[in-house]
Amino acid sequence: DLGPLESAISDLGDDAPVLRGEALSITSVVYWHARRGDLAVAAANEALKLAERTDTTRLRADALYARGLGLMQDIELEESLRDLREGARLAREVGDPWLLGWPLPRIPPPLITLGRVLEAEPVVEEARVVTLKTGDWAGVSLALAYRVVVDCLKGSFHEVESHAAAGLDAARRSRYPWGAAIFLPTLASARCARGAFDEAEDAVQMLAERGFIIDEPGLALSAIAFVYRVLIKAAAGETEIARQQLRPVLDAVLRAGRRDIQSVAGYCALAEAAHYLNEPDVAQAQYESLTFALGKGAVLCATWGFLIPRVLGVISADNHRWDDAEVHFNEALRIAQASRIPPELARTCLDYASMLAQRGAAKDRERAAGLLGEAALIFDELGMHPFVARTSGLAAHFDAPIITAAARAAYPDK
Repeated sequence: DLGPLESAISDLGDDAPVLRGEALSITSVVYWHARRGDLAVAAANEALKLAERTDTTRLRADALYARGLGLMQDIELEESLRDLREGARLAREVGDPWLLGWPLPRIPPPLITLGRVLEAEPVVEEARVVTLKTGDWAGVSLALAYRVVVDCLKGSFHEVESHAAAGLDAARRSRYPWGAAIFLPTLASARCARGAFDEAEDAVQMLAERGFIIDEPGLALSAIAFVYRVLIKAAAGETEIARQQLRPVLDAVLRAGRRDIQSVAGYCALAEAAHYLNEPDVAQAQYESLTFALGKGAVLCATWGFLIPRVLGVISADNHRWDDAEVHFNEALRIAQASRIPPELARTCLDYASMLAQRGAAKDRERAAGLLGEAALIFDELGMHPFVARTSGLAAHFDAPIITAAARAAYPDK
């Protein structure tokens, strides 16, 4: 309820412009939490006007941080990144590490979403150091959350486990759940990739368990946990259970989605679950929103680690739109190679080859065999055992030999 705060801001008038600006920045962040990016940006713009009028650097830094969050919410990624970086620069200028600890951990998500993973890595480390120095455990949990995301995208799954454990300690210490809402699903993603499906469910369950991080997780965290549990069940081959969980609530889940940054990973999760469940209509229902996000420059999800063009390729293939699928898969290959994210590179190779198998054109055999060979080497090296099995099965369809890293080491002349 912003009524009392808005009334107080109105009562201040022009007598205390800096205090009024600080209150407007707080209002902006509240609107961001409520997923009203437009109102968040409007309130932050008012705060920035007062900062300029009073020439107050601290207020300018705070208002830029707030506006950066609102812009990120609305998938205005480059603009968000610009504001957050400028807010961090001004915080350094005034020499306030606590003020710096607000924008700094929020710079990695737009970088990751834009596919600039390597650029995000040093920012994550600086954010961890700064927030540890100030004892801001909520900020520490957020910095570690994006450390987990970067680790997962790089295929550094052992580091995912250790950084997620440290993030969980920080989240429980601060009782701030939103870092955990990022790193626990991403921990589940890493575990799914290696076939540890029960352990993946354990990670997601922590998010929605009463008293584990906060006393009452609420609807938002419970909904996040639900969608990922369905995906894990589907990926594990427990398709009937996943279908029974999803179908009764599917309409409500689809209605709850928005065209904002927080919804994108959920759309990807639903599309992937639908792929495993052979439900092309459910996958297709996510296509328009994901295309919108891609048009805004979003190529990766800074939760779980979905590569958006790959997911769009899967949706198109499931609905037999072969040309669209090929365009999406080629874009996904380009981004995965440029961003140096081997798990998604290998998954794109596998999904692309699977599409070629479905299309059934004789001309596709050589291309599919090459994709499967590249995927198999990466999956084997990273210990992504379920995907090694899927790749081998599809290779048999094409009568294509698969050489794993272990075989290449044993027979280097082959």
